[in-house]
Amino acid sequence: MNVTKLCMLCCLIWVGSCYSVMAAFRGKADSIPTVNDSIMNNIRQLQWAGVKDTAALRSVVDGLLATMQPDGSWSDINYAGRDQTNWQPVTHLDRLRQMALAYTKTGNYYYQRGALQQRIADGLTYWYNAHPTSTNWWYQQIACPQRVGVILILMRAGAVPLPATVGSQLLSRMATEGGRPDQPGSQGSGANKLDIATHWIYRGSLTADSAVLAFGVAQAYYPIFMTTGEGLQYDLAYKQHGMQLYIGGYGSVFLSGEVNVALFTAGTTYALAGSRLDLLSRFIRETYFKTIRGKYMHFDVLGRGVSRSNALSQGGLAGLAANMKILDPANAGAYDAAISRVNETQPASYGIAAGHTHYHSADYTLHTRPAYSVDVRTVSSRTLRNENGNGENLKGYFLADGATHITTAGNEYFNIFPVWDWARIPGVTAPLVTTIPLPAAWGTYGTSTFTGGVSDSLYGVSTYAYTDNGFNINTTARKSWFFFEEEVVCLGAGISSTHAQPVNTTLDQSLLNGPVTVASGGTVQTVTGGQYTYNGTQQWILHNGTGYTFPLGGKAVLSAAVQTGSWKSINSSEAADTVSQAVFKLWLDHGVQPVNNSYAYTIVPGKDAAGMAAYNAAQVQIAVNTDSVQAVYHAGLDLWGLVFFRPATFRHDSITIQADAGCVLLLKHIGTPQVTVHAADPSQAKRQLTLRLKLPAITGEKALVCQLPVSPYAGATVRYTVDHNTPGYTPPAPVYTRSLFPVADAYVNDGSSAAVNYGAATGLVIKKDNASYNREVFLKFDVSQLDTAQIEKATLELKVKSANTSITTTTWQTKFISDNGWQEMSINWNNRPASAGILDTFPGSPAGTTAVFNITGQLKAIAGGNSGQLSLHVVSTLRGDAKTDASFHSRETADSALRPRLVIYLKAPAATNARSMAAMQPDMKMAVNKSGAPEVMPNPASHNVYIRSNRTELMILTDNRGQEQRRVQVTAGSRHQLDVSALPPGVYYLRGSISRTVQRLLIVR
Repeated sequence: MNVTKLCMLCCLIWVGSCYSVMAAFRGKADSIPTVNDSIMNNIRQLQWAGVKDTAALRSVVDGLLATMQPDGSWSDINYAGRDQTNWQPVTHLDRLRQMALAYTKTGNYYYQRGALQQRIADGLTYWYNAHPTSTNWWYQQIACPQRVGVILILMRAGAVPLPATVGSQLLSRMATEGGRPDQPGSQGSGANKLDIATHWIYRGSLTADSAVLAFGVAQAYYPIFMTTGEGLQYDLAYKQHGMQLYIGGYGSVFLSGEVNVALFTAGTTYALAGSRLDLLSRFIRETYFKTIRGKYMHFDVLGRGVSRSNALSQGGLAGLAANMKILDPANAGAYDAAISRVNETQPASYGIAAGHTHYHSADYTLHTRPAYSVDVRTVSSRTLRNENGNGENLKGYFLADGATHITTAGNEYFNIFPVWDWARIPGVTAPLVTTIPLPAAWGTYGTSTFTGGVSDSLYGVSTYAYTDNGFNINTTARKSWFFFEEEVVCLGAGISSTHAQPVNTTLDQSLLNGPVTVASGGTVQTVTGGQYTYNGTQQWILHNGTGYTFPLGGKAVLSAAVQTGSWKSINSSEAADTVSQAVFKLWLDHGVQPVNNSYAYTIVPGKDAAGMAAYNAAQVQIAVNTDSVQAVYHAGLDLWGLVFFRPATFRHDSITIQADAGCVLLLKHIGTPQVTVHAADPSQAKRQLTLRLKLPAITGEKALVCQLPVSPYAGATVRYTVDHNTPGYTPPAPVYTRSLFPVADAYVNDGSSAAVNYGAATGLVIKKDNASYNREVFLKFDVSQLDTAQIEKATLELKVKSANTSITTTTWQTKFISDNGWQEMSINWNNRPASAGILDTFPGSPAGTTAVFNITGQLKAIAGGNSGQLSLHVVSTLRGDAKTDASFHSRETADSALRPRLVIYLKAPAATNARSMAAMQPDMKMAVNKSGAPEVMPNPASHNVYIRSNRTELMILTDNRGQEQRRVQVTAGSRHQLDVSALPPGVYYLRGSISRTVQRLLIVR
């Protein structure tokens, strides 16, 4: 048996679903002296309930006894093997468990037979003496001690006890090698914590050690709480192995393990109850069940487990749901409905309610309807891509780039993955690479700082600012999904790539099931095989109950053909046999090295050909699709969905919406005097969003100031109502600022690296830890030209490049350094200057955010003096679980917008004409290349800027803090308009992405 799958099975501890057996758990709580026996009896009842066929069990044990060697081993097992996965020796314990079941379960042929008892003792003795070990910690700390514990508990029900030394030796090894559930890192968090705690419960019960038992139970239940680290999130997503989505896989292990422990402890003083039981129930009902259609789980939530055969099938969910009925009878109806769907006694739609959830902690969206389910998996600088550890998920690189699971029946993708074209994953925009990249094994952070979604619980919008320059992918796109009742509208804009292969956006790639119907050029035809290309002539395409429309045309390619592959090609532990499957594949071809391309398509699930012909596509209106704004209106729902990728203004008929920052919005009933606004911040970095609104049924312009949630709810949706009582819009007063980059920056490291200089690093690492692991940051600025009389406020801004999983548990401090003699290329831990006095603190924050420290007083005190330089020292204050390290972008970072900076807020000038403003705001000491620079008119400008260039390139407008505000693709010789009416007055810079020219632009009012 595949050991990877076997290991997962053993993590579930063979949960039974027999109500008559579970009835034994409903007794009153036992006293402490008898609680151990009660727990062991509950465990045995669960084990015995899993035996459905005693004749089959006898046959298995017959074979095991016939092949077992006199010393208690089996000749087909390599006990010396140390494999990381598929570790063969663990099979020895699985066989002994089968024998223990046969010996202790009543009504079985081998029940209480002494000869079998002796052979079990021989097998346990051999195991202890041989002491097999794997290179994978999981086997020594979870798989083996759990199995040994179950076997010993079963054998306590035997007529003849095992030899005392056998049990004591094995229990001693469980204690010394089984690990602690409270150890630091991933091994002591989430599902891993629970798994280790489970065998502490076994050992505590077997030894009647109340301290071990109590600690095991407490640690087992500990993961049933909301966290920003690994485990159950505040939005009811689940993460494991860092900030990685794992509702399936480790989420399944977590659920099954917690239910097992709850059943073990039922009827005792350790029984699960109260808020923890309620939270476990909510996660199962509100998240876990919803990722399963019929009996098949969405591939987006399985992590690296997607590469395992049969991974999508969740037949075992019926047992889990049945056991939850015992623990949580108040929600029996939900569990019964799930059992009916999984057992396929009811259709996949049975008991399914309409709902929409964006899991802001995990960059994951789930949209459910009775007729269908659609999800989207994305990634940001806050979260991790799908891992490929242990040789699994070897081709899953693009799974986190907008992978979209579309399902009506549930089985559309079941076991398709060996033959999948992994460069054409549904929902993903990517080049058709010939070799799928293989990143670091245990997950790598995304790079997008703008990934998120908004939801009103029924409808929603999700967005992903996709940029991938790793592995020479070199592709960008602005992708959004608009989720309505009958359909999901998918938009893409700003699609650009320098990759040598064509770039595609894939609509679907699923198992071919029946003919494909195509409406094109005014005719409807059925195709059964081959590849077909439609150059904008297609109206809709239908396959297996899901239709696709193409509101803006585009080059669509359809394939209905047999594809081949092997499980081993995606999972090194799986079979190498060739697998063939008939596959439906549909994609939009953007060509080779597209520049500012776009797409629009609509997913319409739950339709047949007649339904698609009758489908009212006109009720969905795509108002705009650019790399600045994407907006869709659904007339049937009177609902607007909008994405602002940056500060911008959207105008449509009598509607004007201006956002002062990137955001996602839902506006409902926009033609009425009361408009409902749902808003969210995909950057998760803003605290406030201001919308300037002109709406058809509300007089005047309104200013809606949205207070955005902070961690652990950063990125979540907020709801507001706009009506005649909403304050009117007043133009903001101009803010005058100047930014300074450091003239030197570096970090230092103690211990063996104390003499090492890191002055050239592109990241400034910061960490508080034990000796040899501390890292501190130093920065130096030239402030000699500042006039202290003009300074109102000054802040140090550091962009967080990366952050570990417990970063929010620490605090960063900025301190003043009076000694400016240190040098960037020679500073190290040993010669670092001393600092004194804390200037400001900022909470540890995830990647993609900005740490801001107020240093006004210190800057005013030394500006113009102190040799004209300001040196700062930034440190972390808390070690925590040793996962509080982070890094900031350094001045060596290629993108100037990410570099450290001082932002100096200046007093407003006496006059606000263009000349005085220009004098107030000297430029940022950027090298301006005037040769070949584009013509920019007018300058100063107030509303629109016109750009004419002698080359074709992308022009990016940034403010004087280096933050991008606008972008426009210009063509050589043509004039292009850039709307700057939403930007506050000040100095801006227009950069050429190819020519590297920089034009200074002044905006006035």
